[in-house]
Amino acid sequence: MSTGTTSPPEAPPARRFTDTARGHVTVLGPSLKITGELTGAEALELVGRFHGPLSVEGLCHLHPTARVEGPVSAGNAVIEGELKGPLTVRGVVELRATARVWGDIDASSVAMAEGCYFEGHVHMKTAAGTGPTSFQEKRRRERA
Repeated sequence: MSTGTTSPPEAPPARRFTDTARGHVTVLGPSLKITGELTGAEALELVGRFHGPLSVEGLCHLHPTARVEGPVSAGNAVIEGELKGPLTVRGVVELRATARVWGDIDASSVAMAEGCYFEGHVHMKTAAGTGPTSFQEKRRRERA
């Protein structure tokens, strides 16, 4: 007979929209410099340079060394590198602190980290594509 306490089972790790374990991911490496048109259903991780229209149905992740010139369309997007062109996303856009973006953003939700550079307009819409989107602060703030 045990008198000790047992701890509850460990919770599974939280899923984020950046988790791509459910599908294929295409990675374009740092030495690549591509000009053309890129389309696909998978997630894309870009570390190199791309010039031209880019459209993926999954997550589009531009790493800090990525340089893209042209329109980008994706399911969700994380921008850490440089983008010169409009960004159209069906879900969430996250501009991280190293992001540099020149172009309009059209998305359901947009998060911008302190330190990122953004020049353009943000157009937010609900998932249904109609009406305004409200902002909900998720950070915890200490009360004075």
